[in-house]
Amino acid sequence: MLFKNPFIRTIIASNALLNLGIWVRDFVIILYVTDLTHNDPVYVSLISYTVSAGLFLVGAMLLLPLLRDRQPVQAVIADNSE
Repeated sequence: MLFKNPFIRTIIASNALLNLGIWVRDFVIILYVTDLTHNDPVYVSLISYTVSAGLFLVGAMLLLPLLRDRQPVQAVIADNSE
């Protein structure tokens, strides 16, 4: 029933194509680094790590404020009288 809706099908197809494009981009980058460094495993590992590090960084930037809001807020009262 849900897949009969053309908007849902468009969103799912768009998501699948986006993920396919990301996989192809990452694979091409690794192949390019492999070609430049003559298959040096250190540089191939660094490039793979760098691609993944960007995802972890964005995930942390999105999740940390949500976790921070779960802590109770303590009121701070300042006395400016001298």
